[in-house]
Amino acid sequence: MIPAFFTRFEKQADIANVVDGGLCTALLRTKKNVHGILFRCTTAGTLVTLANLALYITNLKLKIRSDTKIECSVKNLQKIISYYYRRQALSAGNGYTDGAGVLYLPFTRPNIPDAAQRNAFSWGMADIESIGLEMQMAADITMDKIEVWLEVDDAPPRPLGAHICIRPMQFSTADPLEITTLPLGDASIGIGRLALHLDLDAVTTDAVIASVTDKIDGINIYDAIPPEVNEHMLRAAGRYQQTLMYHVDYSRANSLAGFMPMDGVRSNKLTVDFTTQPDPAQLPIYIEQIEGLLLNNK
Repeated sequence: MIPAFFTRFEKQADIANVVDGGLCTALLRTKKNVHGILFRCTTAGTLVTLANLALYITNLKLKIRSDTKIECSVKNLQKIISYYYRRQALSAGNGYTDGAGVLYLPFTRPNIPDAAQRNAFSWGMADIESIGLEMQMAADITMDKIEVWLEVDDAPPRPLGAHICIRPMQFSTADPLEITTLPLGDASIGIGRLALHLDLDAVTTDAVIASVTDKIDGINIYDAIPPEVNEHMLRAAGRYQQTLMYHVDYSRANSLAGFMPMDGVRSNKLTVDFTTQPDPAQLPIYIEQIEGLLLNNK
């Protein structure tokens, strides 16, 4: 008998419209609890290199009904996913990396050692017909096939419940950069922030951060933290700091309780001081948060 929380992989239909500039869409269907999605990308049967994979798929979205839960470039997904793996660096000091042609997108977090806590973030599909997938192809690609598997378990199907979302926001980069428009909580569903991922790799100059201050309801969560101090904290938590990324990490405890509760929060001000200011003056910040915390208790 297969244990209830043992995960296995269900094959889905291959993605259509894998062509230059194509927008690939698919509905991924299962009634199981989903732990992640595995993609295999090839050109005439040959695995696409990791570098080309990041170039060919410029944007990836996952939706439940009309709500975008994950939106990110593949390049940044590779960085964010590898950031959480406690492994010896395999590629350019960036921690865990997928093999050539393969992208694995986990819905759970591998840095949480307790299996029950880790599985709590799988997407329950009992009341959901499908996961909507969108993949935007670059203008000039040679990739011609994308295969998809859902990682599922055979535990009793449950509603969606608590789940991790990743979404981008763009900000003009005055120096210092002061942001007061980050999303706060939603008392109807329960939100906990996991991390902010600042993507300096998206700008054309060698932007350098001097320090970051994160103030929530008047309390400094990060208080003028320079990159080298942040990197030390992240290494202690088993993280890997990628080049040209600054991670404001609220989940360094590596447990289900390792997040910043946002319900009831009235204000949040993020201040980024630069030694070298980005150009062009747009800085992508990926917001990673748990949504549906209260739904698990209903």
